[in-house]
Amino acid sequence: MSGQASIAREIKKTRKIFLNPEIKLTHSSAKIPIADGSVKVNNTALHLDFGFGYIF
Repeated sequence: MSGQASIAREIKKTRKIFLNPEIKLTHSSAKIPIADGSVKVNNTALHLDFGFGYIF
């Protein structure tokens, strides 16, 4: 099972150029069978992304 939540905002710098920062939280889990049972593995991560944009 996996999921994510994010929030982003477009910040105009000029009439045609903008920045697009985004923060994202992701989480995944897996149940893996092993000898005599199984193990549950979780992975949670926080991502910080920056993008640049140009309006043509």
